[in-house]
Amino acid sequence: VYKRQTMTSVVEELGEFAAEERHREDFMLLADQLEHCRNVLEKLSRTARLTEGGDKRWVELPGFIEATVNQWLRSRPDASADVTVSGSGDAPRMEAEYGLSQALEHILNNAADSEPSDIRVDVRWDDTSCQVCIDDNGSGFPESMIGIRRKPVVVTNTKGMGIGLLICNATVTRYGGSLELSNRKQGGGRVTLTLPRADL
Repeated sequence: VYKRQTMTSVVEELGEFAAEERHREDFMLLADQLEHCRNVLEKLSRTARLTEGGDKRWVELPGFIEATVNQWLRSRPDASADVTVSGSGDAPRMEAEYGLSQALEHILNNAADSEPSDIRVDVRWDDTSCQVCIDDNGSGFPESMIGIRRKPVVVTNTKGMGIGLLICNATVTRYGGSLELSNRKQGGGRVTLTLPRADL
């Protein structure tokens, strides 16, 4: 009888029959990474279905960011966060979707996992673009993660940051924007989302 097997089950079986302990550990690590990728794809698929279903609305960006942060704080009573707003001219309006608030919550969770106190969210804009900077007081990002990320990146050693990066990249790409990771001189990490203004 033919038994259909997934890649994960094949890798797990190979790990069981591996002759050396180090090989078994390698197979188990590979199985964990496959499961991680499966979860990422499921999250991205759910986000895409919600977006296609018309879950979009025009909102002012500062109010949308503040509402998202406040909603997130209710789910993370251990964390504290302040939102500051600055910009030249009228506040930008954008067609917000479920994926954008989900991406912001992923970044906030990653910041809180690093250090939950005094997270700062700065919203700013000019005539052509909008920026949302999220600062934390944690240990910062590994050097390999610093810079602008326009392609999906899977990271397995930063408490779930890989999932957040995948969703954020997918979201900002739909908006024509970019994502940048940096470390602050005074310590801690910064995630900067840059989005083009769509209301001009």
